[in-house]
Amino acid sequence: YARNIQSKHALFVFDSCFSGSIFSLSRAIPQVIQEKTNRPVRQFITAGRANQTVPDVSIFRRQFIKALSGEGDYNKDFYITASELGQYLEDTVTNYSKGSQTPQYGKLRDPALDQGDFVFDISASAQMKVFKGQIQESFKQARSEEQNKQEQALDELKKMKETFMGELKRLKQDGERTNKLLEELIQSSKIKKKLIEQQREKISKLQEELAQSKKMQENPNQQNRSRQNLGTSSTSTQSSTSLPAGTTVKRWAEVILNSHSIYDYYLYKKPIKHTKYELGYFTSGTRAFVLEKQGSWSKVKMEDGVVGWFYGAKFKWLE
Repeated sequence: YARNIQSKHALFVFDSCFSGSIFSLSRAIPQVIQEKTNRPVRQFITAGRANQTVPDVSIFRRQFIKALSGEGDYNKDFYITASELGQYLEDTVTNYSKGSQTPQYGKLRDPALDQGDFVFDISASAQMKVFKGQIQESFKQARSEEQNKQEQALDELKKMKETFMGELKRLKQDGERTNKLLEELIQSSKIKKKLIEQQREKISKLQEELAQSKKMQENPNQQNRSRQNLGTSSTSTQSSTSLPAGTTVKRWAEVILNSHSIYDYYLYKKPIKHTKYELGYFTSGTRAFVLEKQGSWSKVKMEDGVVGWFYGAKFKWLE
């Protein structure tokens, strides 16, 4: 029948059981549409293999209509060749039937009738559908790419944020350590400043005492007049150790101070070693009028009239 047909192109479609047994499968190589339509061909498409049955409610028929509506145009040139149609039906029907129905397609094994291809011209509505599908696919792809770019940008921003927060935390920790060090330095500076001021005060006192002692040494006549006004005199030099404790003395002497502690160089308002009772700082050789002695304490009257107590002092008695 296929050979006796006078038409240049003929397509046989079999939606029947065991239809695949009419030919041995031979796939055509797709060429440009013009070449395919200029050459004769006899093509066959079956709903299944030679040993397969097909259902009355045909999956094949539905997919055949979808293919001619544009879905079978694999290369999107708005023409559907029988080869494309066969490929589409083989792919979709096999899939939807879960392998129970495998369409077959091919050409008649005849050198004069296997050169061309049967071609369906897709309708304008089908072309618009294809265009729409292409546009939708392009839009979908562009949207997917844009979404991927946005996700990548968000990932980059997230990484930058994490890096920034880590750097900020490190800077904050460094700042806290720096502030702590500054506080320690300031505190240390205050302590050093206080110690320096105390040392300066002590040096200033020592300088004043040395100047006063030098002045007293340069004015012996004034010292003699002071002793006469107090009504005292002495004919010999004696050690303070010869005097009993708790006795009245009333004699001029050079004070010999103990060097065991710096506090022993201070004159106290009361016979108690305490800073709030300190009246002045003196060195050995200072002249004073000894009033009385009580144990290790000696009550004296200085040349400027100040009365106080020395601790552990000895005396070199003056005439």
